[in-house]
Amino acid sequence: DVIDFDGDDDHVTFKDNYDFTGPFSIEVWVKPEPDAPATVIQTIYSKRAEDIFTTGYDLRLEGTTLSFNWNDGKSIVSPYPITTKRWYHVAITFGSGIYKMYIDGIEVVKSSGSSQAPPENDSKFILGAMDRSLSPPNKPVNYFAGWLDELRIWNKELNVHHIRQLMNQEINANDTAVRGEVIVSMD
Repeated sequence: DVIDFDGDDDHVTFKDNYDFTGPFSIEVWVKPEPDAPATVIQTIYSKRAEDIFTTGYDLRLEGTTLSFNWNDGKSIVSPYPITTKRWYHVAITFGSGIYKMYIDGIEVVKSSGSSQAPPENDSKFILGAMDRSLSPPNKPVNYFAGWLDELRIWNKELNVHHIRQLMNQEINANDTAVRGEVIVSMD
């Protein structure tokens, strides 16, 4: 189901989960709200604290600029703007020392081959905001305004073929498990 975030206080907390010590991939469908100011940081998801940037990671929008940020100041930034006119499938992968960003199944940017996985931390994994730990009452910050759908977190590096197949499937309940339902065929 699509989640509508108001940009004021809406967020989903997954507690202290999704630390990665090796390869991983995170996918999500994103459609920003048209009224967000261009200078505001909007966090799509985060596993770091706003006041401790030495560990963890986040995917954020600043205006129309999408970036994935990790550890102490490292980032990959999409050269293509994210507008408010449509949905975007965004996937971040990490493996063999390289971070890659895919938008709609196309690799748009990657890091050098010497990057490290984000060290474990105690921050909450939050969808639609970023944790805060040193500024009581420690409420999340950088709220996202818009819609998010189909967040998927993998403990492996997906390749472009996986990403293209998965972005065209919806996850549906199948008794006590889940299964993908093809919504657009790649044939």
